Amino acid sequence: MDPLVTPIAEKTGSALLNLLPDVYRDVAQPGVKQLGRALETVLGLGNTLLWPAMWLNGAAQIALEKNLERLRKRMTEVPVEKIVAPAPEVAVPILDKFAYITDPDLASMFVELLTRASTEDHQSIAHPAFVRIIESMAPDEARLLRDLESNHAPYAALWSYRQTQLARAPLPNFAMSNSSNLNLDARGNVLVYLEHLESLGLISVQKDYTLTNQQEAYNTLRDDLVASLEGVVVLENEERITFDAGAVLLTSLGSMFIAATTPAAT
Repeated sequence: MDPLVTPIAEKTGSALLNLLPDVYRDVAQPGVKQLGRALETVLGLGNTLLWPAMWLNGAAQIALEKNLERLRKRMTEVPVEKIVAPAPEVAVPILDKFAYITDPDLASMFVELLTRASTEDHQSIAHPAFVRIIESMAPDEARLLRDLESNHAPYAALWSYRQTQLARAPLPNFAMSNSSNLNLDARGNVLVYLEHLESLGLISVQKDYTLTNQQEAYNTLRDDLVASLEGVVVLENEERITFDAGAVLLTSLGSMFIAATTPAAT
C-alpha cells in the first residue's frame, strides 16, 4: 500500500487506532486517501496527542468526529494527485480546534481553510493568520462576510444622527442593504460586528464613500430608518434627524480570506 495514502488511523498510533471511527481505517472510503495524504506529515510530527484524552469528554468526541467527517467529505472533491502536505502552522491549530468548534459556519471555514492548505493549486492563499481570525469571529460575523462576497457588491450603509445647530449626536439606528435578509442571531449587534471585522482587516467601513449606482438602496435605507425612529426619538426645539451615507467594502485581505474559507470548486 502506498504509504502516502495509508489510512489515518494507521498513522496515529495504536491509542488513536482504537478511538477513531472505522471509516478512517478503510482506504477505500471516499476522501480517506486524500485525508491520509494531507495529514500524514502533520500526524507524523506527533501532534494531536491529546485527542485520546478528548475522547473522554463526550462533547469533544462528538465535535471532533463531526469535524473530521466534514473534512473527509470535503476532501472527496479534491483529486488525490492534487493533495500536498499542509503547513503545520495552519493544520495543527485547526486539528486542535476540531475538538471544540461546534458552530457549522465556523467549522465549515476551518474545514475549507485546511482543504485549501492541503491542495496544490490553492495552498498559497491559506495564510496561517486566517486560523486566528476564524477563531475570533462570531458566527454572525461569518454570515455577514459571506453575504458581502456572495452579492459581489459593497453594502450601502446609512447612519442616523440627532442634529442641533451646534452639534449632532449619533442615534442607535443603522441600516445596511441586504442585512435584513440575513439569518443573524443578534441583529442588534451589526455595528459591533462591522467594527470587529474592520479591526481584523477584512472590511473597510467608509462613512464618506457613496455608491453612485446604489441610490435606490440609500433611499430605501433612509425610509426604513425614518420609520424605525418614529415614536422612539422625540425631537425638541429645532432639532432634526440627519443621515450619513456610506459603504462597507471588502479589503484585499478580506477577499483572500473569503477565497480561502468559502467552499468552492477545487
